[in-house]
This record gives sequence, C-alpha cells and structure tokens, in this order.
Amino acid sequence: MVEEDHITAYAAHNAAFEAQCFTPALPPICTDKAALRIWPEAPGHANFALAYWLEDTGCLRLDRTHIGTAHRAGPDAYATAHILQALMAAGATIEQMIEWSQEPALMPTIRFGKHAGARWTDIPDGYLQWLLRTGDIDVDTQWNAQREIDRRNATAFQRSG
Repeated sequence: MVEEDHITAYAAHNAAFEAQCFTPALPPICTDKAALRIWPEAPGHANFALAYWLEDTGCLRLDRTHIGTAHRAGPDAYATAHILQALMAAGATIEQMIEWSQEPALMPTIRFGKHAGARWTDIPDGYLQWLLRTGDIDVDTQWNAQREIDRRNATAFQRSG
C-alpha cells in the first residue's frame, strides 16, 4: 500500500502463507482475513472465489484477459489487488486491515466436524470446550471457539447483573 508517497504495508490474500516464502519488511494486509470480517456471508473466501463473487455483486470488475490461471503469481496478484480495492471501497481502512491481519481469522462458521458450516452461536457449549481441550486444532478455530465462549460468558454476566 502506498500512502503519502511511502509504502506502509504489503497485501497478500493469505499473508501467513506468503510470509513463509520471504521475510517481509512491512506489515501485511491479509485480504483473506479482512474479507472474512467485511463479507462473512460470501459463499467462499478463496482468492478467485471471492473475486468472482464480488464481481457478481457489483463490488468490482475484473478484466478477464488478466486473470489467466488461478494460483499463478500474476493472476493471483491481480485478483488480490481488486479485492483490496473492494475492501477499501467497503470502508475498511489500511490500519484496520493491518490489525486484523495480525489476529487469527474471524471465521463466521466452523469449517469441520459434526458442526461444520454452523455459526459459532449455534454450537453447543460442550463442543466449544472440547475444541479448546483438543491439542490438534488450528489456532484460528481455537481463537473463534474462545471468542464465542467469552461472548456467552459476557452475555450471562450482563443478564445476572
């Protein structure tokens, strides 16, 4: 991102993956994590799935001559740049996106198991506790489970107070 004639961040659709390939000197903007916050209702958040959905909803226009094959540097960068533009047009600031990129992904639904596809608010307490006790669950899922437990505890506290 260029702001006031200097670069403040770099953008990638899965910044954690990209950071495995090089040591960035700038903070990342992960367009995947930002899109999960701005468009949780999108049917998919993969780079091209999201870009095509945003095009279908009128949030961006893609030039098909620049798309080529997914998972190639040029087309992926093209889609990511357009997703970033759409995020900013939707009101996300560079500062917000940098902050979101440093946190686990805010997932609207759980992605696996017997509750796959369920919103976090619909998952039973016991299953959320199990997710936290299980050692082989990814950080994003654990963070979202803890976030929902914290939300429920805060709601229960407000009701009792």
